[in-house]
Amino acid sequence: MAVFRQVVTLLDEHRRLYVQLDGLARRQSEHIEADDTDGLLAVLAERQSVIDLLDHAQRKLEPARRDWERVSHEVSPDEREHIRLVLAEVTALAAQVAARDEDDRRRLESRRDEIADEMVSLTRSRKAFAAYGAPGTSGAPGAGPQARFQDREG
Repeated sequence: MAVFRQVVTLLDEHRRLYVQLDGLARRQSEHIEADDTDGLLAVLAERQSVIDLLDHAQRKLEPARRDWERVSHEVSPDEREHIRLVLAEVTALAAQVAARDEDDRRRLESRRDEIADEMVSLTRSRKAFAAYGAPGTSGAPGAGPQARFQDREG
C-alpha cells in the first residue's frame, strides 16, 4: 500500500506539472499570435521552471519505474488500473503540449521567413532607389549636382 501511495503521489505531481505546462503552452501560443515578444519571453522563463520541476519529479519516480515488475505485484488490480489511468492522462497532456509547441514552432518559422523576405525586398528597393539617384545628382556616389545647361558661347 505504501508503494502505491508513493507512486500515485509522484504521478499526481507529474499530472499537476503537466497541467501547468499545458496552460503555459496556451499562453505561449497567445503571445506568438499577438506578436508579443516580451510576454513570450516571460512565459518561456516560467515554462523552464516547470520543466525543471518535471525533471526533478521524473528522477524521483525513476526507481519505481525501474522496479515496476516487482512493485506492480505489491498493488491490487484496482490500484494498477488507477496508476495506468493517471499515466495515460499524463501522456495525453504531454502529447498535447508537444503538438502545441510544434504548431508554435511552425508559426515562428513562418514569421521568420516573412521577415527575411521583407528584408530582401527592402534591400532591393534601396538598391533600385540608389541606382536612379536622388533628383539633381548623377547617381554616382560622392557626385555633386549635375549641370543641366552648358554655356558654349563663352
